[in-house]
Amino acid sequence: MVSSLPIEVSSCGKAIIVGEHAVVYGSSAVAMPLPSMQMHIRLSPSKGNKNTLKLGNNKISDHVLGIIDDAFQALGMDKFPVDVEGSSQVLIGSGLGSSAALSIVILKALASLAGKQISEHTLAQLGRSLEARFHGKSSGLDTAVVAYESIIQFKIGTEPKRLKVLAPKGHTQWNFALIDSRTRSSTLAMINQASPYFLDPHKGNKRLEEFDGLAATTASALEHGKVDLLAGAMNRASIMLGEAGLTSHLLSEMLDAIKSSGIPAAKLTGAGGGGCILALLEPSLAGTQLAHLGKIFGKDRVYAVNIDPSSYN
Repeated sequence: MVSSLPIEVSSCGKAIIVGEHAVVYGSSAVAMPLPSMQMHIRLSPSKGNKNTLKLGNNKISDHVLGIIDDAFQALGMDKFPVDVEGSSQVLIGSGLGSSAALSIVILKALASLAGKQISEHTLAQLGRSLEARFHGKSSGLDTAVVAYESIIQFKIGTEPKRLKVLAPKGHTQWNFALIDSRTRSSTLAMINQASPYFLDPHKGNKRLEEFDGLAATTASALEHGKVDLLAGAMNRASIMLGEAGLTSHLLSEMLDAIKSSGIPAAKLTGAGGGGCILALLEPSLAGTQLAHLGKIFGKDRVYAVNIDPSSYN
């Protein structure tokens, strides 16, 4: 039975700590949800004869609108027109999972409208099929993080592993910052840009193995509260993503400015070419370093991101 009452649901954004691009070719990746960045929608059966979708002031193309019919099909539901209206704090096209958030939130709303119960694993898998509308074949990493709303270690073809995180010694949480470059790039274009780096017949496999190792190191660092260990993995990943041609001139300048200010680590997060940089802050100096980033880039471009272990363990 389908409810006639409006359904209100939300989903979050995500940030990849280590493993973007490499995960597409079979390496592991580690990513975290962004609870402070939410996409909220209100879905109800439409009185009209077609689907509608509004997300604040964001212009919705017919291509994006098609995700509603995709969700009906994925859930095995008979289609009927619905109205979807909401807002999003997830930056669009910035590598923070806006397409994954939209895929998951539409699925959650339709399932709830029909009284269907679906597991996190199924939600992630169905979301992956929907996200293909935006980026072609998806690794499934983004929709898994958003569906599970947990810090996960992910590898294609395996169940995502929830990480039990430990805060750095003497502190209650991990501190990060996201810095918006205010530039955007096509995910598909960046995948094409990076593919020769990972598919190189002589060095590709070694690079993928190294990313696998970086993901394992990242997971261990988070599980044991080791800031230096995580910083090393993130900085090495940043160098390799630069070698793959994913760090634009602007991103390189931003990374240099961040690292020269004494911040332990910084790397692009997401597809690259634009979007956001993820910075790891020193726990005892997090407030000062966050304020400094605001002075360099502008407060409206810097977002605090914290991992409180009590929220995930």
